[in-house]
Amino acid sequence: LPKPTSKKAYPLKAKQALKAAEGTATGESIASPISRLYISKSQNVVEELEKELFWLANNDPASKHIDEIFSELTTVRGVPPTSAHYEALVLRNCDPNHGSVDKVKDVLAAMQMKSVAITASVYQAALMVLAVHPSASFQRHIISSMTAQWMSIPFDSEHAIIASLIRDDQLELAHARLIALAQPPEWLFVLLVHALCVAKDFSAILQLAYDLHDRGLDLPRLTWNHLLDEAVRNGDFDLTLYLWLHHVEPMYISPSYDTCTGALSLAAANISPKLAESAMVVLESLYRPSLLRRAADRQHLQTLVAAAYKKNNEKHRFFKSEVLGNDREGR
Repeated sequence: LPKPTSKKAYPLKAKQALKAAEGTATGESIASPISRLYISKSQNVVEELEKELFWLANNDPASKHIDEIFSELTTVRGVPPTSAHYEALVLRNCDPNHGSVDKVKDVLAAMQMKSVAITASVYQAALMVLAVHPSASFQRHIISSMTAQWMSIPFDSEHAIIASLIRDDQLELAHARLIALAQPPEWLFVLLVHALCVAKDFSAILQLAYDLHDRGLDLPRLTWNHLLDEAVRNGDFDLTLYLWLHHVEPMYISPSYDTCTGALSLAAANISPKLAESAMVVLESLYRPSLLRRAADRQHLQTLVAAAYKKNNEKHRFFKSEVLGNDREGR
């Protein structure tokens, strides 16, 4: 499973983030509803220019036309800038390559200097920018300012806050805020578990898996497969066993040959007949031809199975072909 895109390629809006997490975002500019080619400013009335400005800010923040249209409106045509105009300049900084927190601060400072009200919508736009360019201190400032003015934080903005926390490696806080949501979106869980994988915090991943199970939520199969691969590769027995019992045994995911043999090694190291039996069942079900061709592998795997039963001196039980009928409780 491809890992999430780099920090500079994260989604610009909450509803686009799942596509980015799944690696489907193309990064191409989206055609404007007015025209894919920029129409000469002199040919547009103010309303059309504003429509173009707001559309570009929300859908193509990398466009240089945002600054040009703002200048045309406020300088050439003498339109007094409003909070909506400045909001477009804030959203302009959702561009991962040219946007920044400092530029957002400059926009807010300009609004204060011109006595233009900083509305909830402007603050929400700033939170969107922070999902791309995380800054813990500025995020606290924005949230504090909204709270002081009794402004509620809508779902999209809360999602942006959590995404910003994840990107800033504040994973424990991101987990807490995510679980607190009444309807947490799947794409945020995907971002979080990938970040936890990078941090190799497998105990936190296991806790997150418990949380998902308790709330009846799920992750894409490819994500579960990736988590299992990483747990086995890094030798985390607890997470491997949980994922195996809840996602491999029900045949929700199909681990690779190497992941199966790695799980069997973990079973031997942790004296877990339960995991050993299940891993062998999967190996024989999915990779029988490979096992038949690899005599050395078969002998090695049999040794691992025997080691998994070492504690109870039951090393021969598996070879009596009574795997599925055995008591599977415990380790």
